[in-house]
Amino acid sequence: MISFISNTVLLNIRDMTTPVQVMLKGFQPYSLTSYHYFRDFDFDKQLPKLFPLGAPKLFADSGAFSAATQGAQIDIDDYARWLTKHKKHFLTYANFDVIGNEKQTAKNQEYLENAYDLTPLPVFHVGADFKILDKLMKDYDYIALGGLVPFATDRKNLMSYFITCFKMAQTTGCKFHGFGMTNWKLLKSFPWHSVDSSSWNAGAIYGRLVFFDGKGEFMKATLWDKASVYKHGKRFRALGLDPEWFVDKEKYKRVYACLVDGVAWAQASLWLTQYWQQDIKVYFSNAENISDVATLTAFILGENYGLEHKVDG
Repeated sequence: MISFISNTVLLNIRDMTTPVQVMLKGFQPYSLTSYHYFRDFDFDKQLPKLFPLGAPKLFADSGAFSAATQGAQIDIDDYARWLTKHKKHFLTYANFDVIGNEKQTAKNQEYLENAYDLTPLPVFHVGADFKILDKLMKDYDYIALGGLVPFATDRKNLMSYFITCFKMAQTTGCKFHGFGMTNWKLLKSFPWHSVDSSSWNAGAIYGRLVFFDGKGEFMKATLWDKASVYKHGKRFRALGLDPEWFVDKEKYKRVYACLVDGVAWAQASLWLTQYWQQDIKVYFSNAENISDVATLTAFILGENYGLEHKVDG
């Protein structure tokens, strides 16, 4: 028996077959990590401990936007040295972009490439001149679209913006990553190469639980609401989770919500890949709390598993 311990729950990997492995057959976990939160993280030492069944593929960025909202600053050379030290663990890593300053963003791209021999993913921001995107497409075949978060609720204008970007990409074959792409309608409307999203963690943060219907839509349940929780009782039990845990505060653990929403988003990513007939990577973003990602990954990757309602310590 293999045991994985998170901060709040003990998962036991046993010889038993469950529906999760059927639901997520072929799923590869991906996760976003940021220098701002993981500058002192020892990837070589900690990843094998956190992910005993195999770590997700990682996308690294500077976390400059998060740092700015918290009044912190990030030095580009510190970021470059961090990338150089840990890049063997990263499937992809992004430029040190400056939202609203395309000239500095371009200078940073060139600096990381020439001074550190790095190959960061270039970033193009909402509101910038499309001539800049056209130039980037001539030099790169994979570009991140950034600065999206402040416009997350402006679906109409973002839809128009993405239509323009993807039409431009048709002539070059350029692929896009969507930073903070949490809007499902926008996500499924375009053939993204990759996106990152924190929506899988919404249940733990806001009490919004979701299940994926396998047909392109999410079904919702609300934490503590007995009617909505028990309506999806069979779906909770299919994950090895008792619906009672989501209406009884003494039995509830926040990681349970992460597992519910995480599995739903994993199913959604598989659906996107099938729908667009191309591999679409959905990087699960969870800022500094990597233990949730680790628990979800163990839950998904275990060849077989059982879940005990038992708190460690």
